[in-house]
Amino acid sequence: MKILYVCSEIPYPPINGVRIPVWNSMQLMHQAGHEVSVHVIDSNRSAPSELPEPMHFVSNYSVASIPARSGPAIMLRAIISRRLFFLEKNWAPTAAENLKRLIAEVEPDCIHFDVITTTRYVSVVPKTVRAVASINDSFSFSLEERIRSKGTGWVRRWYIQYQLRIAKRYEATQYAKFAAVHVVSQKDADYLQQIGCRSKIHVISNGVDEDILNRQSTRNNSRDVVFVGKIAGRNLDYVSELLDEIWPKVVNSFPDAKLWVVGSWAKSSEAQVASWSKMPGVNFAGFVERLSEAYDHGGVSIVPVDKKCGQINKAIEAMAMGHAVVGYRSTFNGIPEAEPGRDCIIAETSDDIPNRVKALLADDTCRQNIQQNARSLALKHYQWADRTKLLESLYFE
Repeated sequence: MKILYVCSEIPYPPINGVRIPVWNSMQLMHQAGHEVSVHVIDSNRSAPSELPEPMHFVSNYSVASIPARSGPAIMLRAIISRRLFFLEKNWAPTAAENLKRLIAEVEPDCIHFDVITTTRYVSVVPKTVRAVASINDSFSFSLEERIRSKGTGWVRRWYIQYQLRIAKRYEATQYAKFAAVHVVSQKDADYLQQIGCRSKIHVISNGVDEDILNRQSTRNNSRDVVFVGKIAGRNLDYVSELLDEIWPKVVNSFPDAKLWVVGSWAKSSEAQVASWSKMPGVNFAGFVERLSEAYDHGGVSIVPVDKKCGQINKAIEAMAMGHAVVGYRSTFNGIPEAEPGRDCIIAETSDDIPNRVKALLADDTCRQNIQQNARSLALKHYQWADRTKLLESLYFE
């Protein structure tokens, strides 16, 4: 069978939550004997013209660049057409025509449209070809989360509410044009049904990279704590909360404890990172090529991500490396098998996180039990190979 993956960015390297699911899906389908093609609709004009070496199993690879337009021009068009900004930014009639021609050439049995960004292009798919929207999580659901976030001013809240009205209408109607929709958590599936989405929804959670599953942190017995994530966007908010509110209370009780923040940062954040680096016990490791190297800095991970939609990859990755993970109740929504106190540690508020971390650092037996249970859970439930049949059902049902 032939699968054509339509993406908004090249899936390799799988360094973010957009690329991880599609990259692993492509590999699994290739390993299962299916022919894989990739088409990138590139609004940032950053996709390489040649395939990276790890993607050489791909039969057909092509890129369609979106013509450059100014931000104000895109915004004006989005307002007039009552569409979301990023949907307007990633749309071009020439790209639609390119995709239409490619479908005729490749003759796929199924087309995977990756995340909400590409879903407008379903309009060029023939009725005889199965189309799947692999959105990972509901954009409307994520907007509702942002409205509730602390520190959201009234102007920002008004704009998000405006976006939310448009997003709900889009997700309820556009996804109905697909044979199936893929999300990574049951909460996202429930939310889509709640807003009127009548599509058939497949819940397939993300697995964990083999490089992580095949290793275990060598520093589980240390009092070193880890946060993994690029220091930009929402992650910058999480790092700010961690360093300004949480870590000072931890290091005050455990002066020998170290915090490793692993991930790259934008040039605009350099001054802030330099200031944070002067704090007791704080170390910035920067970007690392392999995720397993990121988690090998310690045995406890703090994941202060209060997000009810989607799946928090850094939580299950840390668990797979044998970390005791501390987060909010919502941090583990996408890991339904996790039992608080046995496989992970739940903090009800940000004020509670330092207490939970300090309790772990003080109790070696408790910490080690949670580390072992967390890794066992990940090995049992979060291997990518176990998702092959589920993905084939999504694509060829």
